[in-house]
Amino acid sequence: TTTTTSTSFEDNSSDCEDSNVITYLAAGMILVISFGIGCTVSPNTLKAVRYQKRALLIGFASQFGFMPLFTYIIAQAADYDTLLAIGCILCGCAPGGSTSNLFTYWSNGNVPLSIVMSATSTLCASFMIPLCIVIYIESSYTTDDIRISYPTLFLTLLLILVPAGLGFTLRYKNTDYQIKGKYIWQWCEKVASILGAVFLVVVLVYAFVYQTEFINQGADVWIPIILLEPVGCIFGYFFAWLTKLDRPSRRAVSLETGVQNYTFVIAMISLTWDDCERQERALIYPYLGSLMYVINSGWLALFFRYMSKYDEKREETEDNSGKEKQEIENNQEVTTTDLYV
Repeated sequence: TTTTTSTSFEDNSSDCEDSNVITYLAAGMILVISFGIGCTVSPNTLKAVRYQKRALLIGFASQFGFMPLFTYIIAQAADYDTLLAIGCILCGCAPGGSTSNLFTYWSNGNVPLSIVMSATSTLCASFMIPLCIVIYIESSYTTDDIRISYPTLFLTLLLILVPAGLGFTLRYKNTDYQIKGKYIWQWCEKVASILGAVFLVVVLVYAFVYQTEFINQGADVWIPIILLEPVGCIFGYFFAWLTKLDRPSRRAVSLETGVQNYTFVIAMISLTWDDCERQERALIYPYLGSLMYVINSGWLALFFRYMSKYDEKREETEDNSGKEKQEIENNQEVTTTDLYV
C-alpha cells in the first residue's frame, strides 16, 4: 500500500478495490453513453445547426458560462475545502447529461435542438473544461499536492469524443439493415440511455450502502446540490426567453443547461486520485448530484409537460385573435371600398 501525495496520471494505481470498480464502470459508461450520443446525430442534424445558431449560442453560454460560475460562487460562499470545492466546480463544468434528450421529449420540448446541443456540448467540452479548470480551480483551489491531472482529463475527454465519432459513423453508414423494425443505431441509442440510468442507480446504491458518510452532509452541501439543476434550468429558460426563442426551444435549452454529465465527473475524479480518502471527499458532489438529478429531472419534466398544455392553448388563442383581427381589417377594407364606390 502506498500513501502518495502526488496526483499525476502516470503513477495512478488505486488502493481500494471498490474505487477501482467504480472507476472502471464510470469509464465504461462514458464509452457507451458517448457512443449513444453519437448515434443520435445525423448529417441532417449537423446541417440544421446553421439554422439554430442563436439557440446553440444561448445553450453554450448557459452550459459553460453560467454553470461553472454558479458552482464556483457556491464553493466560495460555503467556504468548501479544496477537494469538496473541486468536485462541486467540476459538476458545473461538465457537459450536458446523456438523458437530457429523453427528458426534453417528455417535456414536449424541441428534441432535435436538444440532440444538437448535447452533441455540441460534448465536442466543446474538449476545450471548455480545461479552460474552466484553469479559471475556477487552478486560480483558487489547486495546491502542490492536490492538482487536476491534465493527462487524465484529456484521457477522459477522449473517452467521450472517440465513441461519439464512432456512433456518428454508425448512424451515417447504417441506412438499410434493421433489427425488428429498428436500425442498429436506434438500438444502440436506447441501450446507451438504459445503461446510463442503470449506472447511476449502481453508483447511488454503492454510495448510500457502502459509503454512508456521503449522505451525512450538512445543509451547506445538501441545499446547493438540491438547487443546482433547478437554478440551471431557470437560468437557461430565462436566457432563452430573453432572446425570444419559441417555447419548445426554451424547454430544450433549460434542460440542457441544468442536466449535467455526472458520469464524466465521477470518472475523471476516480482516475485522477488514487488515494481513497481524497476520492471520497471529491466525489461527494457528483454522487449526491446524481441522486438529485434523477429527482429534479423527473419533476421538471412533468412541470414543463404540464405547462406545455397551456402553451398550446395560448397559441390557439393567439391564432384565433389574429384571424379575428384579419377579418376586422378585411371588413374595414370592404366598407371603405363601398364608401368610395
